[in-house]
Amino acid sequence: MLQRFRRFALWFRRLSFWTIHFAIIIGYFFVLRPVSWFVRVKWRISRWIATKSAQWGRTPSFAVMTICAMTFATLYSNFDFARAGTNAEDAYLSASFGSAGGSEFTNKSSPSAKRNQKSSDRNTSPTEGMAINQEQALLLSKLLLEKAISNLTQFGDYTATFHKHERVKGELLSPEVIDLKVREKPFSVYMRWLVGDKGRELLYIDGQNDNNLLVHPGGVAGKLVSALSLARDSNMAMSENRYPIDKVGMLELAKILISYREKDLAGETGAQVIVMDERKFEGYDCYCFVVEYPDPARSPDYRKSILMIDKQHCLPIFCKNYTWPEEGTLLSGDQLDKETLLEFYTYTNIKLGPQLADKEFDRNNEAYQLQ
Repeated sequence: MLQRFRRFALWFRRLSFWTIHFAIIIGYFFVLRPVSWFVRVKWRISRWIATKSAQWGRTPSFAVMTICAMTFATLYSNFDFARAGTNAEDAYLSASFGSAGGSEFTNKSSPSAKRNQKSSDRNTSPTEGMAINQEQALLLSKLLLEKAISNLTQFGDYTATFHKHERVKGELLSPEVIDLKVREKPFSVYMRWLVGDKGRELLYIDGQNDNNLLVHPGGVAGKLVSALSLARDSNMAMSENRYPIDKVGMLELAKILISYREKDLAGETGAQVIVMDERKFEGYDCYCFVVEYPDPARSPDYRKSILMIDKQHCLPIFCKNYTWPEEGTLLSGDQLDKETLLEFYTYTNIKLGPQLADKEFDRNNEAYQLQ
């Protein structure tokens, strides 16, 4: 036992000896030599500065270096690097939003966002994730809507759940939820009410049935009468609607919104815009644009408009517009919005393409009550 202990003590002493030597070698190469090199370099630089100072008569200023750095930063921030073959509108959207189809805004904490935010002027639009001025915000809204038109034209047909809440002739009607089917060529619409006049059905096909609507009432009335043929702009057809049937759908909504954005961009309305990123609506990642107008003389239709555009296909899936309060009305905040709601449309459960079968727009479809 004692012999084993002596062997262990001898082994430990040798191990300690080599460990100490190894530590000395590591310290020399990785600590002492770098420190010595740094001291020598610093000394040489100091000697060079002293020599040049004697030649120039003054210590070299950092102003030249600062000017060079600022010039480089200015050139870098103002050049737009776009890949060859990139569409001009897509390049503009990509530079501001990331990808127009679904990327995130530039993060607010990134150096480029901070640089743009510092250089923005008093017309900068309040945003989450980017700093852009009012004109750019309006233009981005318009470009995204144009992208929506392109995508919807490409897909052609779609189905969706359509939520509708409108003020007609000064009266705010009850909200409606509708099962919607839309075909672009020929323009066709089938609607079935899920909330509101539950069970009501409507069918419209451009160029057929004398361009009239086929409507079958819901509820008890639907059990007593057959489908009615109504002119698109008749009093009965428009009694619960702000727009005729040929304006239904996301494509027509995008066209209407673009017409307003063009007025805003022309400076006719004095619109002020807030752009918000990282917004979600019914599971869709969205960009959100809040547009407010200064007075009814410049914008007689709307006081405020909230638009949400989904990132994947740039579709206008949420549109909520407010009108002006009656003269002398003292309201503000949520109460003002509640009393001045003009129109509210949303599209959820959207399924784009493929082309819908003809039977989906056939009045003789056995699943419909339009015979």
